[in-house]
Amino acid sequence: MLLLLRHVLRAAVAEGNGVRLLVLATYRDTEIGRNHALAGVMADVRRLPGVEQLAMAGLSAVEVAELVSRTAGHALDDDGRRLAERLHAETDGNPFFVNEIVRLLVSEGRLERWEESGSWSIPIPQTVHEVVDRRLDRLSESCSRVLSIASAVGREFQLKVVEPLA
Repeated sequence: MLLLLRHVLRAAVAEGNGVRLLVLATYRDTEIGRNHALAGVMADVRRLPGVEQLAMAGLSAVEVAELVSRTAGHALDDDGRRLAERLHAETDGNPFFVNEIVRLLVSEGRLERWEESGSWSIPIPQTVHEVVDRRLDRLSESCSRVLSIASAVGREFQLKVVEPLA
């Protein structure tokens, strides 16, 4: 698949063909070593004219507070803002981590207790896999397969896009 991507991109930027192409792909740079196939493809692709690579950063402390507020369904008081600051510090603003932690706190009724006490520790998962596995374990194998395909499409997707792939 990576070689196909490289081929398509090279063909799209070939001199004089007039093709305009937007390819959006994501990967976690922390999971790609020097010997990974993607590293070589990315090195080749970055040299092509018109190719731009954007590094994504985590949410700011203000953005984490907004995410916590929206997920909780109410404005944050001082304790809630302290929680958001701690979440930002603990997760480096990773939106997935922040969202999953807050959703876990809300679903277990612990967000309001934290806001009231403001003193107990935040249940930060060791890895994102622990959070996801708790939800995915309840799904059938076929549902997990469809979700895996859908995750490549994005957070929101249309069934007509995912169905042919599944």
